[in-house]
Amino acid sequence: MRKGTESVGKTVMWTVPLPIVLLVLLGIRGITLPGAATGLNFLFEPNFAKLADPRVWANAFGQIFFSLSVAFGIMIAYGSYNDKKNDVANNAIITALGNSATSFLAGIAVFSVLGYMAQQMSVPVDEVVSGGIGLAFVVYPQAISLIPGGIIVQSIIGLAFFVMLLTLGIDSAFSLVEAIEAAAGDKFKVNKKAFLIGFSILGFIFGLLFATQGGLYWLDIIDHFMGTYALLVVGILESVIIGWLFGADKLRKYINSVSEIKIGKWFDISLKYIIPIVLIFILGLNILDEIKNPYGGYPSWALTIGFLVFIAIPIIGFIFAKLPSRDEKYNEKVTKITFEEE
Repeated sequence: MRKGTESVGKTVMWTVPLPIVLLVLLGIRGITLPGAATGLNFLFEPNFAKLADPRVWANAFGQIFFSLSVAFGIMIAYGSYNDKKNDVANNAIITALGNSATSFLAGIAVFSVLGYMAQQMSVPVDEVVSGGIGLAFVVYPQAISLIPGGIIVQSIIGLAFFVMLLTLGIDSAFSLVEAIEAAAGDKFKVNKKAFLIGFSILGFIFGLLFATQGGLYWLDIIDHFMGTYALLVVGILESVIIGWLFGADKLRKYINSVSEIKIGKWFDISLKYIIPIVLIFILGLNILDEIKNPYGGYPSWALTIGFLVFIAIPIIGFIFAKLPSRDEKYNEKVTKITFEEE
C-alpha cells in the first residue's frame, strides 16, 4: 500500500479473481453432496414473514453496505483517484450486479454444504447454524471434515476455503486502511509510509483482543454494532449531506454528464427522502428491539462496551474533521506574516 493504489491494483488482480474461482469449486463440490438440495431450497425459498422483522432489514442493509463498501469512506477514497470523466453510472451498475452475483455464488457454496450437514445430523437446516461469524470459523470447517473422499480431499477443500477467506480479508484490509490513509494524507499531508506503519501497529495491538479466548465473542459484539448500527448511521448522514447540503440534483447532473446511462429525478427523491427515511425507521426499530432483546444473549456490560465503541468512532471522526489541516495552518501562517510585514 505504501507504493500507492497502482501497487494495490496489481495485487487485487490476483486476490479478487482467486476467491471467485475457489467459490465456484466449492459450489460445484457442494451441490454434488447428498442433501445439498435441502440446503438450496432453504436458501431460495422465500419466507415473507421475515420481512416484518426489523433485524432482518438491518442485517440486510449492513451486509449490502459491507459487501459494496458503502458508508466506509472506501468508495470516496478510491473514487478520488479516478479520472473526472469516468463513466460513474456504468461502473456503479456493473459493481452492484457483480457483487450480488458473487453473493449468490457464495450462498450456493455455503447452503449446499449446510444441507449436507443437516442430512448427516438429521436436523433441519436452520438448526445446523444460527449464522454470524461462527459460520465461517466453526460450522464450515466442521462441514469440510464431513465431506466424503478421505483426508486428502478434505485437506484440499479446507485449504482452498481458508485461502479464500485470507484473500478476501486482505482485500478488505487494503480498502479500509486506504480510506483512512487517503483522508489523513489529504488533510494533514502525512508521510504515507510512516502513517501506514504506525496505523498497522496500532491495528495489530487492538486486534490482539480478538486473539484471546474470548476474542470470538468480542468480534461478534463489535461487528454487530459497527457492521449494523454504525453503517446505518453513516448511510443516513451521507444521504442527508449529499442530498441536501451538496445537492442531489447537482450530483445527478454531473453523473449524467459523464455517463452513458442517464439517471432521472427519481435519484434526487431517493437520496433526499426515501433512503434517509427508511434507514432512520429501520435504525429506530432495531434500537427498540435491542433494548427489549439484547443481542446474542450477551451480558449488558459487554453490549455496553460494544455500544460505546460505536459511539466513540463518529466522535473521533468529528474531532479529526474539526482539526485544522496542514494547508489551513500554512495559509494562517502566511496571512500572519503578511499582516506583520504590512
